[in-house]
Amino acid sequence: MPSPLEWAEGYLGQARADLGAATKLATQSQITMADASVLVMLLQMALEKFAKAAALRSQVPYDKVGRSHAALKFLRHGLKLGCTKSDKLLLAFRAAEPDLQ
Repeated sequence: MPSPLEWAEGYLGQARADLGAATKLATQSQITMADASVLVMLLQMALEKFAKAAALRSQVPYDKVGRSHAALKFLRHGLKLGCTKSDKLLLAFRAAEPDLQ
């Protein structure tokens, strides 16, 4: 079984690929409604994977984030309320993707 950091690296790679695909789609000269739907899906997937990577880097066990949207909910809650419980997660998120700060 991979370590939490190895899982985090995998999620980061997937998130970057999703974000890259979203960027290519968004820069097309004409976007259809179907393209817009795919774009939103890619952005959602990328955000979920960035959140999972951040959670894993901040010592949240894999079984809490691996097959759910819990990491994204925790991250969103922490960003919205500024809770101290999410400080480690927020720092890990920033460390995971410094370009998104």
